[in-house]
Amino acid sequence: MKLEGGAPQGRGSCEYQVRVLDRAIAILGALRDAPVALGDVELSERLNLHKSTIHRLLAVLDRNGFVERKPGSAKYQLGSQLFDLGMAAAPHLNLLDRARPHVARLARETGETAHMSLMRQQSAVSIVGIEGQQPVPTPATVGRRTPLHCVSQGKAMRAFMPAD
Repeated sequence: MKLEGGAPQGRGSCEYQVRVLDRAIAILGALRDAPVALGDVELSERLNLHKSTIHRLLAVLDRNGFVERKPGSAKYQLGSQLFDLGMAAAPHLNLLDRARPHVARLARETGETAHMSLMRQQSAVSIVGIEGQQPVPTPATVGRRTPLHCVSQGKAMRAFMPAD
C-alpha cells in the first residue's frame, strides 16, 4: 500500500478523505505486511511519506497501543490494542463459530485436546479448545495467555516466524 499525495489506496475510493487517517492506516498496513519490524526510514520509503510525518504518526499510534517499539530498537511492530479491537470484532465476524467445527474434528480424529490460538505479543491466547478422549486429557483453557515457548501451538507459531 503506497500513498502518493494522500490518495486512498486499497478498497476503492470513498466520498470522504481524512489524509492523516489514510496515512496512519497505511502505516498499520505496512507493519502488518512486513516480515520484520520497521523503522521510520523504512516506512517513509515504503509509503512515500516524509520521515517527520511517519515519526509523528508513529508516536501517536505508539501512545495509543496500536504500534509498539521493539525493546532496544527504533523499529516498530503492530501493538496489542489492535488485538483487543480484533477480539471485540470477532463475535461479529463469526470467527469462533467458524473455527469450532474444525477444532472439534481435529480433536475427534486424533483423540487429543485441540486448540486454536492467536498470537498476542510473545504469547499464545487460546480462543477455541476442545478436549480429547485420552485417559488424561489436557484441559482446554480458552482465554489463557501463555508464553509461546510454553505451549505446542506457540511452538508451532514460532517455527514459522522470521528468525529475529
